Amino acid sequence: MILCRVIGNSVSTVKHPAYHGHKVMVVQPVETDTHTAKGTSFLAIDSVRAGVGDLVVAAREGNTARQILRN
Repeated sequence: MILCRVIGNSVSTVKHPAYHGHKVMVVQPVETDTHTAKGTSFLAIDSVRAGVGDLVVAAREGNTARQILRN
């Protein structure tokens, strides 16, 4: 699990069918002080109705995504 700050939303004209009904956000890993960036940003599926600026916990492995998408 990675502590991240939501920095934006992802918008696309075409989505893989598994992503329909799910919001995809851009998150930036942060240090434990919650302000210092750590590493590169990545896309994450929003399962908690987070918004830009919110602090979230994210994962970078496929099993978590499959569990969220029930796939």
